[in-house]
Amino acid sequence: MNPASQPHQPEPAPGGRARARPERGESPPGQFAALPVRSQPGAAAERAPILIVDDEPHVIASLQRLLRSEPYRVLSATDADEALDIIRQEPVQLVMCDHRMPGMTGTELMEHVKVSRPDVVRIMITGYLDVTAAVEAINKGEVFRFVTKPWDDDEVRLIIRQAVQQHRLLRQNRELVERVNAQNRELRQLTRQLERRVTDRTHEIEQKRDELRASYFSTIQALAAAVEAKDPYTRGHSESVARYASLIARALSVTGNDLEGVRVAGILHDIGKLILDDALLSKTARLEPHEWERIRQHPEVGARILRPALLPWPVVPLVYHHHERYDGSGYPDGLKGNDIPLGARILAVADSFDAMNSDRSYRPRLSQREILRTLEEGAGKLFDPEIVRAFFSLVKKDLISV
Repeated sequence: MNPASQPHQPEPAPGGRARARPERGESPPGQFAALPVRSQPGAAAERAPILIVDDEPHVIASLQRLLRSEPYRVLSATDADEALDIIRQEPVQLVMCDHRMPGMTGTELMEHVKVSRPDVVRIMITGYLDVTAAVEAINKGEVFRFVTKPWDDDEVRLIIRQAVQQHRLLRQNRELVERVNAQNRELRQLTRQLERRVTDRTHEIEQKRDELRASYFSTIQALAAAVEAKDPYTRGHSESVARYASLIARALSVTGNDLEGVRVAGILHDIGKLILDDALLSKTARLEPHEWERIRQHPEVGARILRPALLPWPVVPLVYHHHERYDGSGYPDGLKGNDIPLGARILAVADSFDAMNSDRSYRPRLSQREILRTLEEGAGKLFDPEIVRAFFSLVKKDLISV
């Protein structure tokens, strides 16, 4: 049985009030003096200040004896008002408070401590088990642990050690948060300075970018014109394919750099035909096998021409694969389905439509019915069905004329 279960007999005090007789080396309850501890010289400065609050002096004395050899500076108070005065004056790390006290209850005191000193760890002492009181203490005072009378000495020592460690962790966490906040403030200041510098340069960068884009497009249009100059029947074909492909891409929710890449690839998709003879491009008779083989090389040649240019859009794969077919029967790699880049599948529909919608050296322009039937029958074979549906929706909206 611990001392709290067999209290000292109180002796009469002046005025008839009983008081506990202090043990040798103990500070009377309510006094701020610390107990001596068994430690090496200089260790006193490291002792954690803890506060015991109980209206029964013999309980305070029992806990003082229990903690005499521990590295704590034990302070005591017999009521809540005295405890709050001590907390305002001392860097208390832990408060052990009796649940039932005259005046302000232990739960109310813990609630005050939580508000005024949230880093102080709070332990409730109680002589009975009351679930309602425990829930109230946890909810209002955010109590760390409960100690019931009579207590187990080893358990109390362990709880207090854990509480002091908890305070240390809370303090370290608070210091870490403060350091992080300070670093964040410094980082925000640096960020604002960098943003100002970036803003100062933004206009110049945008101007240079616009000039570069204009230069790219001038070169692209010149290359496309060079291709079309070799075959009068395809004059305007590249611009038309670029326009149709852009409309289809938007209908499929393609945006940003990918959308612009589709448009540029539409302009440049036949750039590989620069290596072909004019006579071959304008031939009206049926192509010989070796001539057809040369025609089939133009996507690869176009990719080789464009790759060193390092264009700022994903153009090269679209030019290289724009003659692939959805069922894998196309060229140069025989890709099928979604293995073909989306932009190349879009170009396949736009390119085929403009070819059928124009006069060519080997045949006149096809009728509206023939064009639409060819695209419809080619869905799932030559063309991506989703892209064909997007194309037909644009035709219905009169955004593409057949």
